[in-house]
Amino acid sequence: MKRAAKIASSNNYTESDAKDVHTCMRKAAGIFDYVLTKVSPHLEGSRLEDWHDCTVPVLTAYKLECTAEAQEVTVARAIQLKHKPDLISALANETSKLFSDADTALRECDVEHVTKWRRYLQIKDQVLAAYARSFQGEYLLTLDKCGESIRTLREAQKLYKEAQNLCKQYEHAPGNSVGEVRPMKHPFFAKLGPVIELRLQKSERENGFIYYQKIQKSYLNWN
Repeated sequence: MKRAAKIASSNNYTESDAKDVHTCMRKAAGIFDYVLTKVSPHLEGSRLEDWHDCTVPVLTAYKLECTAEAQEVTVARAIQLKHKPDLISALANETSKLFSDADTALRECDVEHVTKWRRYLQIKDQVLAAYARSFQGEYLLTLDKCGESIRTLREAQKLYKEAQNLCKQYEHAPGNSVGEVRPMKHPFFAKLGPVIELRLQKSERENGFIYYQKIQKSYLNWN
């Protein structure tokens, strides 16, 4: 995990680096899964509460986070290669759920130890969900579903703003972090807001000139 974090923080991040990060995270997820399923059941009675990194919730969260981080690399690669927006949307949505599940696994852990970690996972959840809605909105417009596109892109905006709020909470949250992490300054996060805004403006403009479709009040559920 630390090797992947070091590579990802490089200013000259290359395709080869992305593959290296993906491999590191996949291997880490496999190791955590092995410890969770094969090792931890034999540690009962050995005061696991004294070893915060060896409890079932923490190991589960590590496994899910590593899987999600590896998949996030795939999302970024799919965006770079300009794959179909519905494919990117589905992949980003699945990745968002993995980060959410990792956060859920830590709910009953000591707040002192996991608050900062949970804020990080919540940021990733919201950002990937915003990516999913952004590309879903783009895809709906290609289907001439302009009203649904606008509603979906507004939902993406809402998720992005929530991620921004979580970034501010993260800076002051108790707990440890690996190095100096600044989620708001990461390109994957920073460039999303303007992209959502441009797509929303396009959908609203086309709806005003061409489609005249009613905009739903409730968000279109994932399908």
